[in-house]
Amino acid sequence: MFSNQSILAGSAVVGLIFSHGLLSAPVNVNIVAAEDIAEALEGVDIYLASHIQMHCELNICRSAEDLKYLPGMTPELLNRIAPDLIFNILERGMDQNDDC
Repeated sequence: MFSNQSILAGSAVVGLIFSHGLLSAPVNVNIVAAEDIAEALEGVDIYLASHIQMHCELNICRSAEDLKYLPGMTPELLNRIAPDLIFNILERGMDQNDDC
């Protein structure tokens, strides 16, 4: 059984993680706005999020590799956010360019 002290310590850590945005959230880069990308991915500012959004709007992105040459993207950042990137294209319109 957990003591009250360990429960309080655990909840403090969870509160700290969420309050400082240390956790990323999965995001479908093919369909969301730049603001949503920046909010969901730790380390991605609105500048980089705008490049991701524009690139994936013009080209259907299928993997993290499709983002590696964007301005502001580093190999370290790409490795860190890759698990949270979703590339589902089912929600996109049929008139979108399929080249990436």
